[in-house]
Amino acid sequence: MTSATAGPSPDRNNRISSTSAFCLRCIVPAWAVAGGVAATVAIGGLAGLYPAIRAYRLSPTEALATP
Repeated sequence: MTSATAGPSPDRNNRISSTSAFCLRCIVPAWAVAGGVAATVAIGGLAGLYPAIRAYRLSPTEALATP
């Protein structure tokens, strides 16, 4: 009996066979993904918050006059 699914199918060792010469399979733990997302949000938040606070402290005329 054959399977009707499309795409590569696992062999008897549960490895996905590929026609390419290089096949890489990696497993990323959930804590690593969560840590990466948290670090990205923290760094992005600080990078956006610092200039926003500096701009908030300037008067509009001074902000427009500054190059």
